[in-house]
Amino acid sequence: MKETNTDSREKYEVSRRKVLSNAGIALIATGIGVSGTTTAEEENPSRAIDDFYVTGEQITKATITPEEVVIEKRKISPDLEERYGREEVIEETTVSRRDPTNDDLPKTAERKERREWKAYYARGGEWASLFESEPTELVISDFTGDGLRTQESYPSFIPKYYHAEDDGGYELKGPVNILSNSTADADDLASEIADEGGSLWNTFPIEWGRHMYLDGEWVENEASVASGPFGIIGRTHGRIWSGPVDFYGIVAAHIDDAVPHEAVSYLEAEEEITDMMDGEDDLFDAENDQHPGTGDDLLDHNGRVSLI
Repeated sequence: MKETNTDSREKYEVSRRKVLSNAGIALIATGIGVSGTTTAEEENPSRAIDDFYVTGEQITKATITPEEVVIEKRKISPDLEERYGREEVIEETTVSRRDPTNDDLPKTAERKERREWKAYYARGGEWASLFESEPTELVISDFTGDGLRTQESYPSFIPKYYHAEDDGGYELKGPVNILSNSTADADDLASEIADEGGSLWNTFPIEWGRHMYLDGEWVENEASVASGPFGIIGRTHGRIWSGPVDFYGIVAAHIDDAVPHEAVSYLEAEEEITDMMDGEDDLFDAENDQHPGTGDDLLDHNGRVSLI
């Protein structure tokens, strides 16, 4: 294992690990903190992924000042109104600019973007019920006593997908595409990748936190790595979770487009990081190349996961 980059680790302002305990999931499932009323759907969370489908509009606004960057995503849908009594959910992040004279951002700027929003969105308890009822399809590969079917089988205790958290609910976003057997610790793994990437790579990118359902808990990515702090015109970006056991670190890597950032490629980022870490391409078959709800391809992801 390589030495970790302690200077980069000190740049974290807050702990990246945010876990919703079973009690927290129960609160979300009953609507506490999200809505003042309890519907029949909240009392009996859906277990079919088709019930989670929503359509509408996503409005993303990025505001850059000399001191900070504020990004807000508003997701608006009549389906949310019907299911939860509110028509929009909001995801917002604010990040201080530690070195504004040397980062890759303009002094001030504002950008707004509108996109169609088609997603699978549900509250934490609803997803938890679905994970329990259909684990092979959504969370894990076929389970065997040693955790693996064969050498090339995807580890049975590691989720296949990650989610975005919005106002107490979760939207399925993208696939896991890299594992590491060098270290299962997220911070150490981020530092290893950044060290190999060179001077522009860092472990403190401006980003949205993403969540994964690990061992019965919602866990935000504990570390990250990117080819630029913000990537005003795009970047390679990976979110990292510590494995639920000490076997693997977990990476969800993608190429971002220009601010305010949407993933445009999973495969290119996977190949770039795997190559610079002298890893093994496409070792595991996770069969997560398609969205489990729509069956649509997840960009260019091929359903296989590399090992670094």
